[in-house]
Amino acid sequence: MDKVMVSRMRGGLVRPLALAIAAGAALAVCGVLTVAVTLAADGAAAAQSPCGEGSTDPAAQTRTLTLLFHGGVQGKILDCGCKAKPLGGLARRAALIEKVRGASKENSVVLVDAGGLFGEDSPQMRAQTDLLIHETAKLGYQAIGVGASDLGLGVDYLERARAVGGLPFTSANLTRGGQPLLAPYLVLQSGGTRVGVICVLGTSARPAPGQAAGEAVAIGDPAEALQRYLPELRAKSDLIVLLSQLPAEGLTRLLTTLGSQSGIAVAVDGTSYQPTRTPRQVACTTVLSANSQGKYLGEATLTLAGAALAGTPSTTVHELTLDLPENPQIASRVHAFVEQQKVVAASH
Repeated sequence: MDKVMVSRMRGGLVRPLALAIAAGAALAVCGVLTVAVTLAADGAAAAQSPCGEGSTDPAAQTRTLTLLFHGGVQGKILDCGCKAKPLGGLARRAALIEKVRGASKENSVVLVDAGGLFGEDSPQMRAQTDLLIHETAKLGYQAIGVGASDLGLGVDYLERARAVGGLPFTSANLTRGGQPLLAPYLVLQSGGTRVGVICVLGTSARPAPGQAAGEAVAIGDPAEALQRYLPELRAKSDLIVLLSQLPAEGLTRLLTTLGSQSGIAVAVDGTSYQPTRTPRQVACTTVLSANSQGKYLGEATLTLAGAALAGTPSTTVHELTLDLPENPQIASRVHAFVEQQKVVAASH
């Protein structure tokens, strides 16, 4: 079992949490980011260095970290039902996550969702999102970004999902009364590597109208939020991952504005419907994506030399095809839900 120590910062207070991530059967197909981290001889991670200036000490030890990532599920629990090529499914994604964890030699796996987890605001989709939250909470996500759809059911619903479901939502620029609504960033420690995760949301997003809790919520400027929190996050992390809920062009402008010294090694684009077959570089940040209603999970391998990325990462985006195995327990519960919804629909 991989114990991931999480530091959540909320309203200036840091609370250490321990998340036990169950290692199941393993899978080489899920949004996998493998990071080899070069450590100093005394075992402490070297300080963050500028892009391309990693350590070249041949005696330095490397450590492998696997980051599982995706985004834009939009409340989907089944495959897309596409006639040409049906893809996706909650039970299928769960089985892949379990397989990757089982394949991790050092049990060093970090699982993140870049945001856009919730579905639209309708009675059926709300019930479906309830199920999705319940099942997602069992999969051991260490960080979940907040997207526009996650505000669509109201901030009170988002907070309930965090409190009751235990989902680790994070947002650096979502505030209420001038204070962070959620943890503005998380610091995960897995396999001896400190991974800082921070998320920003586009300012055009809005909480659902008529929600009392949502009326006082503000979405601040993403660049200002990052400039505020990145210095302290750099000091606490060996690797920084940005979960982006900005349009692709907005993310490019943001990373360009922050420049090569931002310390953000990887940005997971949680809004683009085009999965990243080849990583793109903006300043010193590698941009990846694996979204579109849970159809894809990506796999990328990065090497850190002295906490700086070395070389060009290789990336594979895996499609969740129907021939992949499913988690049988989740598949059974999803099937029961679908049948129940059919009965409800027939009664109206």
